[in-house]
Amino acid sequence: MDVDVKDYVKALTRNAETPGGMEANAMGNETQNNPAADPVPGRETMEVELHRLREENARLQRQCGIAAQLGACPAGPSRTPDATPCPPKYVEPCADDPNDAATATHAVLAALPVGILIVGRDKVIRSINDAGRRILGLSSAEAVVGRSCHPILCPHETGECPIIDHHKPIDVSERAMIGSRGRPIPVLRHVVPFTLGGDDVLLEVFVDITACKTAETRLREHTSLLEAKNAELEAHRRQLQAQQAELVKTNTALQEASTAAHAANQAKSEFLANMSHEIRTPMTAILGFTEVLLGQGELVNAPPERIDAIQTIRRNGEHLLQIINDILDVSKIEAEKLEIERIRCSPIQLVAEVQELMQVRAAGKGLTLGIEFRGSIPETIQTDPTRLRQILINLIGNALKFTEVGNVRLITRLTEDGAYPMMQFDVIDTGIGMTEEQAARLFQPFTQADSSTTRQFGGTGLGLTISRRLACLLGGTVRLVETRPGVGTCFRATVAAGPLADVPLVQNPSAAVLAAARTPRPQATEADVDLAGCRILLAEDGPDNQRLISFVLSKETRNAITIVDNGRRAVEAAFAARDEGVPFDVILMDMQMPIMDGYEACRVLRRRGYAGVIIALTAHAMEGDREKCLEAGCDAYAAKPIDRKQLLQTIGTLLPRLQLAPADSHN
Repeated sequence: MDVDVKDYVKALTRNAETPGGMEANAMGNETQNNPAADPVPGRETMEVELHRLREENARLQRQCGIAAQLGACPAGPSRTPDATPCPPKYVEPCADDPNDAATATHAVLAALPVGILIVGRDKVIRSINDAGRRILGLSSAEAVVGRSCHPILCPHETGECPIIDHHKPIDVSERAMIGSRGRPIPVLRHVVPFTLGGDDVLLEVFVDITACKTAETRLREHTSLLEAKNAELEAHRRQLQAQQAELVKTNTALQEASTAAHAANQAKSEFLANMSHEIRTPMTAILGFTEVLLGQGELVNAPPERIDAIQTIRRNGEHLLQIINDILDVSKIEAEKLEIERIRCSPIQLVAEVQELMQVRAAGKGLTLGIEFRGSIPETIQTDPTRLRQILINLIGNALKFTEVGNVRLITRLTEDGAYPMMQFDVIDTGIGMTEEQAARLFQPFTQADSSTTRQFGGTGLGLTISRRLACLLGGTVRLVETRPGVGTCFRATVAAGPLADVPLVQNPSAAVLAAARTPRPQATEADVDLAGCRILLAEDGPDNQRLISFVLSKETRNAITIVDNGRRAVEAAFAARDEGVPFDVILMDMQMPIMDGYEACRVLRRRGYAGVIIALTAHAMEGDREKCLEAGCDAYAAKPIDRKQLLQTIGTLLPRLQLAPADSHN
């Protein structure tokens, strides 16, 4: 080093071993400048190195036989009473071989991992150790020795040296030294004044804290990132809370809407039931009395105009009933109250029945109704034959209605939709056809091609809607395949065939249809059972239906029919007849009556032990009406308008004692 090693050892030994020396001065300065005594990054490392330096100096003193002559500071370990720094004491030179001591001290300083600088009071750098040179990136000590300290050590504080210019006893601070090529290097330095060879100098110990500053920068970046993330999470949390509140609000609204929809659906069902009753009840009288008029023998002598008028009434009454049934079917489908059954039935026989039924209508318009089969047809399928028949009748009926010349064909085949076998029915006509705009409005309730079609051909526009929805319930659909104005239209209906693993296939279904057509069918008779002597109680509040039903049944029973107009009187009459020993064989109970309806009357009768036959008469036609009647205690169910033949058969089935009558027994 450039300074005298012996003097340097003396000064270094004196400052290292003086009570309250470097460490005390550092602590005192730290307490003075930083009352909170905040820890400084890297200070612990520097103090450890200084401690090692003191120990090494003590070892050198022992080797050289130097006795430390240290004086005590009169006012404490770090400061005099007048707040001036304690004057440093001197260490006597080595009495034996000072060159060995200087060499050893130089070796120690060179080996220390911290940078060490000696700066004179003239602010000129006197010496730097190897660690300091490496920290500053210098190739040799000559690059800084002899140069002013400010451009290197305190580049931004010329004339502001804490110890020389501001007389601080010690300086512990973070600085940015200027290394090679002007590169700033962040350091933590510890500067103390001491005397070296009679010259007052500064001992500056520093460590590179670039890694610490980089870590701090990264920590700040991560902290900022975490704060941003926290802010984002907080915003997201608030958003989730708002969404949750909105979901709660929406859920509450949905629950209220569901409750309202349920109430509306219930009200709709009740309205439909009442409408069914109110419409079907007068239809019972209209169609029933028409049948009575047409069935009376003296009508053969009536003028043709009268017979034609009666037949017109019946025909329009049946048409009106069909419209009512269509409307109720749509309502039941929308309310999910339409009953669907799945039973084994023959598709060939079903097609033959539809052909027989629709052939009369086709012949009336001078059209040909053709039936074709493509490929083998299963002997039976699993579906609802009533609803499938309704679909085919609707489609063929539409085709006949919109066809003036030519023919209508029904083509039946077995297909597969994926892994499921399907029955496919194509209804093709040579009718008026439709434009694309007209076809787009199909399958909507109460909608036909256009207003002119409605005026010319009539109808409610419910047939296709009902057919498609019924087909969907049966596992298929109804769709428009092709249509051309003036050429014709093709509709296709599909329904699920059900499992066919063990079902045989009919190879020639057309022959089977012809054979079924040639088979004579049993002719319907006026009466299938003999009701002679049967005692019947009729509970019905409608005067017209009272007259109609009593007229029909009294003719069959040859007895007067007992009539009451509400459920309470029905209960009283039933028990009165039983108590007199002449009980009624059958009670025909209308289910909607004043004072006490039929449901309550049946419950009262069964609760009080009445065991006679009760048949419900109701104009309600919604799903569950039959079950509701049976649950109330009825034995059977008959819907209005009353089918005379079906009603007589129902009575005969429930009264085994009644015998089947010959076809002409009542003629």
